[in-house]
Amino acid sequence: MKDNQTTRRMPMIVTAMACATASMLAGLALGPSAMAAGATITLNGADGNSLAGHTFDVYRIGTYTDQILNGTRISSLGVRGDTASNAWAADAIGIANAYDPSTADDIGKVYGYDDAGNIANIKMDSQARQLRNISKALAQSSRRPAAIQGGANLTTTRSTLTINVPSEGLYYITDSAGNPIMVGTKSGNANIMKNDAKDPQWRTLGTAVVKSKSMRVDKKVQVQRNGTTVGKDGTTNDPVGVTVGDTVTNTVEVTVPNKQAASAVKFKLIDQPKGQTYVKGSLSVRLKNAPQTDITADAIVYDGTTQNNAKSIPGDPTLKTADNKPADPDLAIPAGGWGIDGRKLLDKYSNRTIVITYRMTVDKASVTDPPTNTIHTYGTFTDGIHLTTITDQDKADIKAYDFTLRKVDAGNVNTLLDGARFQIQRNGKWMNLDWNTGKWSDAGRPGFRHRVRDRRHEP
Repeated sequence: MKDNQTTRRMPMIVTAMACATASMLAGLALGPSAMAAGATITLNGADGNSLAGHTFDVYRIGTYTDQILNGTRISSLGVRGDTASNAWAADAIGIANAYDPSTADDIGKVYGYDDAGNIANIKMDSQARQLRNISKALAQSSRRPAAIQGGANLTTTRSTLTINVPSEGLYYITDSAGNPIMVGTKSGNANIMKNDAKDPQWRTLGTAVVKSKSMRVDKKVQVQRNGTTVGKDGTTNDPVGVTVGDTVTNTVEVTVPNKQAASAVKFKLIDQPKGQTYVKGSLSVRLKNAPQTDITADAIVYDGTTQNNAKSIPGDPTLKTADNKPADPDLAIPAGGWGIDGRKLLDKYSNRTIVITYRMTVDKASVTDPPTNTIHTYGTFTDGIHLTTITDQDKADIKAYDFTLRKVDAGNVNTLLDGARFQIQRNGKWMNLDWNTGKWSDAGRPGFRHRVRDRRHEP
């Protein structure tokens, strides 16, 4: 395939790596005959998230050859394909190079390498476009061989999946809920390497974070009443009971899309309330695994008064999907709600799970029309050629209870009094009804003669 000098210069792709079970002597150059031992690839969900909903298929691009190991470091190695994988690699390189009429980003042939080796030669730090293109093309190629034995339709409900592969080498893994992963096993006990001598970063082999395109969001609610916190999932089967005037605390968990691996380019959230109004200034953002780290300043919040009273989060009209539809449209801010432009979060906290906490005031509620609150997430991803927008949402259900007031004559309780007015007081605050919207507020005392205290209790 190539001489040892060529091998030493080979910057095998290390976009995501896996761990090997074979034990080899550090510092020893090993030939192809040593590759019979099996290995494992370990996939991890971002920030410990479950891999439920993902189905993986594993394909071998090539096996390692001519490794030079130095303790835990790999000084150099080669990748060699077989007949089937080289045919697949050659076809995929042709597809990738045809994406763009320009030849500037073409994947070239390197002297002494086969086609599997040409793919392994792509540098992840300086050839990101070629890497995206070949990753997409390998999936599109009609020459893709069958998945390795035991490597088809793999699923788990855990946050980690360990896959047994037949030999140490470079593998391609497709994901039903995310981008494919180019992943190589470690070699013996060596699990770090560089792209080349100029690369300042030692890149860890032996583990891969799943490049999820999915936008999963989870929302929970809490209500403070009489000094007690009532917390629920806010689902149809587990709603939170409220009365008008309650302040509801909402907690949203969402993983920031993977900018580096999954090529996310946009990240936005919209909160859509019904019968509730956002308490402006109450929103905060923290990292799930570092709750003391306040990153609210990196969330660009739109609430109808911030961002120069903007009523929508502006999109980028130049971004289009494969069918020429807007991939990043303007997003209107719902009445009483808010939005977040997450571009700074995407830059700084890609693939991290964040927790957003904010308060809502219940101002309109009834049994037949209870208040709800829905969080919408929007992620825009690129494969190097086209853009895809993926959304998700989670709704918090809140249960309300009606009561009826009737003013009657003191002398005859069966006689209703015309034109009766009432004023409601709760927690020492007088409440006003806006007859046009049906919403209550505690903005001041309207001056009604009669008052009735709200003595409702949640069943």
